[in-house]
Amino acid sequence: MKQSFLSLVARAFVGEAELHKTLFVLPNRRSCTFLRNELHLAARRSMIMPGIMTISDFVAEQSNLVEADRIELLFALFNVYKKLEGTQDVTFERFLYWGDTILNDFNDIDMYLVDSDEVLKNLVDYKEINTNPLTEKQCEVILRYWGEHRTPSDDEGLFEKSEKYRVLWSKLPELYKKFRDELIKRRIGYPGLIYRYAAEQIKSRTDFGHKQIVFVGFSTLSAAEKSIFDSFKEKGIGDYYWDCNGPVFEDKDNIASLFTGNYIKEFPSKKDLGEEPIATLPNINVISVPSGSGQAKVVGKILNELYPKGKKYTNLVETAVVLPEEKHLYSMLYSVPEQITSINVTMGFPVKQSSPATFFNTLNSMLKRSRVVDGETCFFYEDLNSLLSHPFIATNRGFVAKVQSAITEHRLYFVPNSTICGHSNELAPIFSYSADIDGYTYLKGVLTAIAGSEGLSQIDSYFLEIYNNSISRIKQLTEKEHIVTRGLQYLYLTNRLLSTVTVPFEGEPLVGMQIMGVLETRLLDFKNLFILSMNEKIYPTKSYTASFIPQFMRSGYGLPTRRQQDAMQTYYFYRMLSRAENVYLIYDTRVQGRSSGEESRFIKQIERIYRDKCRSFQRGIYSFRLASRQKDEIVVTKTEEIQNKLKRYLASGGEKPERCLSPSTIYKYLGCSLRFYLESVEGIKEPDEIDDFIDPATFGNVIHKSLQTAYEDAPQKEDAPQKMVSAQFLEGLKKGKIDDYIKQAIVTEYMKKKPDSYKIDDKTMTGDVSVILATVRYMIMPLLEHEIKTFCQNGTVFEYIDGEKENTCTLQINAGEVAIKFIIDRLDRAGGTLRVVDYKSGNDEIALSNIETAFSGNNNCKGIFQVLLYSHLYNLLNNTDVPIQPAIYKFRTMYTEPGKSFGVYRKGNTKEVKLNPQVKDYHRVMNDSVDDSKIFFDKFIEKLNEIFDPEVPFKQTEDKSHCTFCPFKDLCAD
Repeated sequence: MKQSFLSLVARAFVGEAELHKTLFVLPNRRSCTFLRNELHLAARRSMIMPGIMTISDFVAEQSNLVEADRIELLFALFNVYKKLEGTQDVTFERFLYWGDTILNDFNDIDMYLVDSDEVLKNLVDYKEINTNPLTEKQCEVILRYWGEHRTPSDDEGLFEKSEKYRVLWSKLPELYKKFRDELIKRRIGYPGLIYRYAAEQIKSRTDFGHKQIVFVGFSTLSAAEKSIFDSFKEKGIGDYYWDCNGPVFEDKDNIASLFTGNYIKEFPSKKDLGEEPIATLPNINVISVPSGSGQAKVVGKILNELYPKGKKYTNLVETAVVLPEEKHLYSMLYSVPEQITSINVTMGFPVKQSSPATFFNTLNSMLKRSRVVDGETCFFYEDLNSLLSHPFIATNRGFVAKVQSAITEHRLYFVPNSTICGHSNELAPIFSYSADIDGYTYLKGVLTAIAGSEGLSQIDSYFLEIYNNSISRIKQLTEKEHIVTRGLQYLYLTNRLLSTVTVPFEGEPLVGMQIMGVLETRLLDFKNLFILSMNEKIYPTKSYTASFIPQFMRSGYGLPTRRQQDAMQTYYFYRMLSRAENVYLIYDTRVQGRSSGEESRFIKQIERIYRDKCRSFQRGIYSFRLASRQKDEIVVTKTEEIQNKLKRYLASGGEKPERCLSPSTIYKYLGCSLRFYLESVEGIKEPDEIDDFIDPATFGNVIHKSLQTAYEDAPQKEDAPQKMVSAQFLEGLKKGKIDDYIKQAIVTEYMKKKPDSYKIDDKTMTGDVSVILATVRYMIMPLLEHEIKTFCQNGTVFEYIDGEKENTCTLQINAGEVAIKFIIDRLDRAGGTLRVVDYKSGNDEIALSNIETAFSGNNNCKGIFQVLLYSHLYNLLNNTDVPIQPAIYKFRTMYTEPGKSFGVYRKGNTKEVKLNPQVKDYHRVMNDSVDDSKIFFDKFIEKLNEIFDPEVPFKQTEDKSHCTFCPFKDLCAD
């Protein structure tokens, strides 16, 4: 490995007689630690160490100002603005966004020593031009002289809107001055102000307590930093050393040397470090990986090759892993081989990635979408479910189950906080939120509520303590600045305060493999270097600081632009490579999130421009073996335990069976016996969920209920329970009365309320209810038309016998007696024929090609199977002596194909199927064909026997079309 840059600096200074009177100033704390170690190694004896500090600490010492946190600065800026505005109308919440941007611009103005009056007054003029309506001629002038495209506008309202902005822009120059004065009076500041103030102070000072001040390893200097360098150069005590040795820095066309080339001439080094020019780049290995966290796995594999098992390693510090994206830290830590026993993590763990952070972010989302209904705060059910699934709450299973049950049972889209709080006193503070609640009291209550959670680890407790301290800090600041904050705003400030905070890992920085961020690599050199996330827009990053000052104006005043930020990132990258021997550049090939799957421009530069400078350049593609072995067919043998569970469907000792089969569950068996086993034998059910809008099953229930209650109100036959349905009655339904029945059905089936406790009227008619009402009415109308034309012509009527009636029929099979429970949607009698009607709002077939089709298990044939079975079972129970006609009412096609939407037919035959009860062996006759009836009955009994046959196992279906909507499809998918 080449001699490190800091080692060269240390050797150049270690022999000086009064080295302890020298102060070394470096970019970051990490490099300070390594320089201190290099001085110790170079001296080989006891010595009085020179002063070593970071540039930020040095500048703060010279300015005598303390850097304040972001929130404190925003509070101070807000108060200055309010005094300047002379009004209390502006709230801190409204001020926060653009106040943050103004603070960024003020920081840049000071860091780059720009005349605030000049730039801010020009900004005012520019914004006024930019917001005013312009004529076409004015747009041409602006384009000709300034190169700015504008669109003519005659919008008179724009003047009113732009007036508010002009008030803001016009106050910026004065706001800057008063804010600066306020901060200096308090002896605090933001970085730019501290640097500017230090630069001004250094110019007039003569005694700095050091014989010489040595600046080491800087790259892109702000105007304030350059002024400080100039001052020490003029005073004769400044010395400067630039870390830019490498072939890329000799290329004047590369943006990496945009600034350092001039700095070397302007601020020359007093000592010759004796370093030979580096003419080559290291061995470059570019590896593409179709995964984010998988990049870390690739690093682990290469580390296993560099450091084989069975040895002890003392040179691990020569290897570093650089993470441009801190989110991959965890996966990297888990990928380090076990033989690498010493790791030093310098980037810290971000608070925003901790479990408490995810909890408070989820809480924030829930509170933002909350609304007040009848004076009570209500939470959107999806947001509430997200919070309930967080480990801090999910461990309280009883509470979560009760709340989720209440949501589904009462179909609560917005859940009142009283409904939630009533199930847990301990967790109640989390949901006891209102818009005007005191933020500090609310968040303290939330912290107390989750502090006793079973899902809380030791590290979670540590992060919660950080949140607790931050909340107290905001409380202190709000009281100091006399600013009132409420719950949601208080939570936002807390998250904002902690968004950039990292928790440092404890470790020995000079021992072990290094895992670090890009900025931590400054002035450090490594033999083996891994850089992850080498994707365009990630490294180099494309995120820029928000600013009100446009790019052309920033460039004109020497403020930092995107070009300058690109130059800085390019310098960091090529400086990392300068003294390394083996470099692994790894990127994610997936197109997902911020990643476009495109490799970084740095990789392309090396390959196309500097490839001949590399010792070697190789590309590799790392792919994961995603193909799993072919799954074996899932077969469940009917063990004694399973047979005992099946016996719950059989009568024993003359007693009724514990459970009943239904036509629906039997048809599931026909489609997939494994699904039948999981649902009906083992009792595994899909969890009840609430949808954003009405689900298909509930929609069908609304239709069923509407028609049931409507027909039950028909006039009753004398001395009989049947209802007599006439054309007059049906016309009354058509003219609007049906709406009342639909509304009642919506209340009971969709809103899950008792019919007597709630009524839909103009005041309670919400958007979703209105849509459901209109849709159901649209679907029912052609049914009423059909029955008027078919059954109620010339004063005739038909009998409505019953609706939604539950029946249970017992059949004898090989295993014993089995009970089948079924519900007939509607039973009526017309023209001497008894009709079994089944309402279908789906895409069910109503034409039957043959009996075997009814047993196919296909979802489209389910309706035919059910209505035929209903007809058979009804006749078994009642032994009727009139013809039975099964009929399906298919709502989906009643408007488009009315002739094919009522009844059950043979394909190619418009004659409806009827069952002839004259055959006393209970074989039903279809189209007067004894053969057909025998086939249906025998087939049905055969399937029932098969279900209980111990020799026939349950197994997954071979027809994959049955798996489309199966809740267990992931279990047996290939």
